Amino acid sequence: MVVAKKIVRHKIYFKNFFKNLNYLIKYLTNNEEKLMQIEKDFINEIKYYGIVYRYLGHAELTECKKRIIPEFNSIWVSWSKEKYNSYIETKLYGKRTRLYCNIKSCYYGIDLEAFQKFCIRNEVDDYYIKRR
Repeated sequence: MVVAKKIVRHKIYFKNFFKNLNYLIKYLTNNEEKLMQIEKDFINEIKYYGIVYRYLGHAELTECKKRIIPEFNSIWVSWSKEKYNSYIETKLYGKRTRLYCNIKSCYYGIDLEAFQKFCIRNEVDDYYIKRR
C-alpha cells in the first residue's frame, strides 16, 4: 500500500540507500574528468531537473479532519514527474495537498526510472567505483 507506514528498520534501509546513492552521484559529478564513459552516461541519466509533484494526505478516514502540515524529517521521499497520479489519489482520504517543486541546475532529483533503465540496458548487476 502506497501510504502504509514503513517499519523503522525499512526506513533506515531506504535512508541509507539514498544517502549512499547521493554520495555516489556527488563523487562522480566532482570527478567527471576522470570518469569512464559508462559512468558519465550513468550520471547524465540519473540526475533529474524539472518540475516534480508530491501528494500529502491522510491514509485513514479517522484522520481526515486533521490539518495537513508538511514536515521535514530527514527522510527521503518520492516525488513524481507526473502532475496527477490517480493511484495515489485513491489511497488518500479527506483533503489532500499537492506540492510541486522546480528542480534547477545547482540541485538535482534522482530519477529512479532512469536508474532502472540504465541498469537493464547495461546489464548491471554490481556497480563499483574505482577510486583513483
